[in-house]
Amino acid sequence: MRGRLGSRGTHCYGSGLTLQPRYGHHHHDRCSLAGGYSAGGFAVYNSKLYILGGFNINVGMVDTICEFNPSAPGWVLKNAHLPTALGYIPTATIGNVIYTAGGSTWDGALHDSNFSFGYDPVADTISNIATILRNTSETRALNFCSQMLVMGGGRDAPNNPSNEVDVYDPVSNSWLLGQSFLTPRRDRHRRY
Repeated sequence: MRGRLGSRGTHCYGSGLTLQPRYGHHHHDRCSLAGGYSAGGFAVYNSKLYILGGFNINVGMVDTICEFNPSAPGWVLKNAHLPTALGYIPTATIGNVIYTAGGSTWDGALHDSNFSFGYDPVADTISNIATILRNTSETRALNFCSQMLVMGGGRDAPNNPSNEVDVYDPVSNSWLLGQSFLTPRRDRHRRY
């Protein structure tokens, strides 16, 4: 299952894309709960889609966490909230935790941040993790060998965009620099 919230101009739409590999097809569902916000961090845990934060265009970011369960189709607003409202959040699931690194804030314009959190979907709790080495947003985070790789991204100088790859190790709760891209890149929908 993969989901996407998107925007067109100043009007938002919410849609969930449910992939059913057993039957070789997919279909779109309207997100009744998450609709109206775009660009939250997204990750899958235990066959459920989680959307953390999001952007209410020209209004501000949100701090909510939503869960979509394809077995009993529907959205559930979780009790936990991000400690700060964010959108365009690099997000990856490692083990039983959904990790975030950076994300956009809003003060009338989008800005990168270095807020870093771990969300436990079973306990529905969120906690701080070591802070990513730079401000970033509008990119992806990947689970590679049980580490989170944050790939480029960034809107604000000097990261507009960046070629930096930051690597988070959840075992040591620490960051290190990975091998950089040859060219800077941003865009959370790009395939790396």
